[in-house]
Amino acid sequence: MGQASIERFVTARLVAEPVSLEHFPEINRLHTDPLVMKTLSADGKPLSEEATRDHVRQAVEHWQRHGFGLWVFRAKPDGQFIGRGGLKKYQIDQGEVIGLAYAVLSGAQWRTH
Repeated sequence: MGQASIERFVTARLVAEPVSLEHFPEINRLHTDPLVMKTLSADGKPLSEEATRDHVRQAVEHWQRHGFGLWVFRAKPDGQFIGRGGLKKYQIDQGEVIGLAYAVLSGAQWRTH
């Protein structure tokens, strides 16, 4: 789109960067967490690696097309993966809307890797 974008941002507790293909292993861990996927996936079941790869590719393409999208969040002190979230364009009925999308590791997954 030719717009400037933020490559990274930092808060008191978090570091965030746009989703990239390199984030697949972490997002796959998120997408295979049964507690997370119970509310995130359409059928309540973990996603396959293939579905997660497609999700990550779509997130990267979204950034390229729109200049905004999903971020990966890490704990500032140690870089531990926490989750992903951000704004995303969706097609609903006949129109386009922008919605908030997010997912964080469950307590069962937190700090186990």
